[in-house]
Amino acid sequence: MTTTHAPYRRLFVENIHPRVLVSPDELPALKARAKTGLNARALAEVVRRSHLWTDPDSPQRIDPALGLEAAKKRSDPVLGGELHQAIHALGFAYAFTGNKLWADRAVPLLRMMCAKGVDETDFYATTSDGALPIAYDLLAPGLSADDRRFVEVYLRRGIELYEAGVLNRTGTLWGLGTNLFFHTFELYVMQLAAVFDNVTDWPRLDKINELIRMGIHHGLDEGGAIYEGPSYGTGDAAWISTVAEVLLRAGVADLWTEEPKFAAMVRHWAYLILPGMRGQNPIGDAWRYKKGHPHWAAALHAARLNDDALWWVWEQMRSRTTQGPPGEEQPMPEFIEYRLGWTLLYENEAARVVTPGQAGWPSARNSGSFGVITMRSGWQDDDLYFSLLAAGRTPGCCIHQHVDAGHFSLFALGEAFSIDTGYGDAMGKFHSVLMPYGDEPRAAPHGFDHMWNGGRVQSFAAGKKADYACVDVHDAWECRWALRGALTVRAAGAEPYVLILDDFNPSPTLASFLWLMNSEPGNRVEIDAQAERVTVQGKRNRLELAWSHPGPADYPVEHRVELDTDTIDSMGLPHRTEGVNYFHGSAGASWPRGGGRWGAGMRPRVKALLYGYNGQLLTALLPRRAGTPAVGVQRIFAPAQFGLTLDHGNGVIDTVVASPISSGLDIGGITGEARLAVVRRDGSGKVVWWAAAEAFTLAIDGKTVLPRRGEVRTLVESA
Repeated sequence: MTTTHAPYRRLFVENIHPRVLVSPDELPALKARAKTGLNARALAEVVRRSHLWTDPDSPQRIDPALGLEAAKKRSDPVLGGELHQAIHALGFAYAFTGNKLWADRAVPLLRMMCAKGVDETDFYATTSDGALPIAYDLLAPGLSADDRRFVEVYLRRGIELYEAGVLNRTGTLWGLGTNLFFHTFELYVMQLAAVFDNVTDWPRLDKINELIRMGIHHGLDEGGAIYEGPSYGTGDAAWISTVAEVLLRAGVADLWTEEPKFAAMVRHWAYLILPGMRGQNPIGDAWRYKKGHPHWAAALHAARLNDDALWWVWEQMRSRTTQGPPGEEQPMPEFIEYRLGWTLLYENEAARVVTPGQAGWPSARNSGSFGVITMRSGWQDDDLYFSLLAAGRTPGCCIHQHVDAGHFSLFALGEAFSIDTGYGDAMGKFHSVLMPYGDEPRAAPHGFDHMWNGGRVQSFAAGKKADYACVDVHDAWECRWALRGALTVRAAGAEPYVLILDDFNPSPTLASFLWLMNSEPGNRVEIDAQAERVTVQGKRNRLELAWSHPGPADYPVEHRVELDTDTIDSMGLPHRTEGVNYFHGSAGASWPRGGGRWGAGMRPRVKALLYGYNGQLLTALLPRRAGTPAVGVQRIFAPAQFGLTLDHGNGVIDTVVASPISSGLDIGGITGEARLAVVRRDGSGKVVWWAAAEAFTLAIDGKTVLPRRGEVRTLVESA
């Protein structure tokens, strides 16, 4: 049933244009906003493009007399398809300047685009015209009744073809949250909104309302994380939000208040943002950012939810600035490839921008069943950012899944130390994971398909000075059990750091376990094999790594670790066309001139090969500033438990103990029952802070700090 809770419904009832994404009443304020800042630059570029493709004296003029096929063949290396870009620019130029010249120049292009479509039988031919419905909606007040009817016949035909070819054919199996459906569905909805008939089309909007909710329910986890990952997800978020905006404006539904997953969708991005304006954590088939493709949904959600922290997401995704690490500059708005005019609708330089921390958001979060776990020491550029991925799977999204269950990323001190290497790098070797026997799992992709086997979050808790999570990834890595836990430590007295505890068992026999960390291109790896230490040198600061594992008395054959490093490239585009196995083939050693690579490109890896009956390994990831001494590390162990002492300097010493099988602790002055514990002491040996994970009871230096209870506590720490 339709409702009437939106103030724009009369636009649809009375057939007023524009109405799809903006109304005549909203335009004056938007025009005023377009006089300064990013909006002014965007409007100037819209007008420039309109001149470029329609001015009779322009060498790049699109000549309608040459026909549609000739126009489609023309392209621009920055802007893509010129015809669609021209229509897009003309629509916004007319709406924001009021100059009828742009409507008049649009008519020949509109007629050329729409002349053939009436007889088209393939619904993709009409739904691919993404610029057309918005441009038509903006241009309509300046078009004659005959020109409007000509375009409307074409758009209406597209609606009918899409319904017959997709919606009526797929029924309740529609979409289920995958990007290919969301993209064409958004275009269908914009077409319908542009030519809406008050008598016949309300049932269509009700059906759209039903289907988009299905997509939200099956394509997002409980916290709003998009199962396809944030790269395709950036498109998903924009496309879903466009549909939501149309439904809101038509008075059919307010998905921002009625669908919790949808309301959380862009808020989840705050936890994907990498420090230093590096864009997003590229989980799955993703880039850190798409050049020329601002995160439109962030700005729209910021306005609809009245959420200042979402303007921070918009800003951090470099929608306003070229600021970023060297070599990762984002093009300025005049080079935005995708829907430039939308900047004029959504950007608001006067909006208040606050970090999520300033807004009171927690610094650690688990997204839900997808298991995107993030833990931060703060929201500034040099704060620690750690992510752990369970890589949950769902039948609702069966594409763009990597061999990445248990992958971790680590950014700290303005450096990138452990990274997700991004698009196309599907196999486990491209991720920071633990690989039994050093091999890809048998369930890994063997062609152009995807990784169906993922993991799940076993436990998660956010504390005041520590955060903890554990993911169960045994199915993905084909083990009897496979647990990866992580504890971030951010108590006062030392740089924040991370502890990772792995506990894998693929068989009852001796095995090997390859601990991998893919690092940032340009970093340098230094190994001290005797001390079982590794240092990763960033551009200025560094990351120190140390390991501990079961002692010599625990198993018939003693565990040992061999450290190594190598360089690895991202997969190359030629592998899809030259018959080389795309996933298991090797990529070239150099980045070819002009591109040819997906992912992050050439980069160093840290490799710690553990031999033993069990893949039990404790790793300390210790960021250190330039000029500071190394952390003093000593390995400690006792039956069924092992750990490290970490001397941070300045009289601060941490004792870390792990007991992955029995949870029984009796080492380093720590006794009790917990899977992982850390105790910080000052130079006099006084305990100043402690934390324990998966704990029942704990005593330090003979003093009980956690009385026994009959239930486990995921994370507990001192005040």
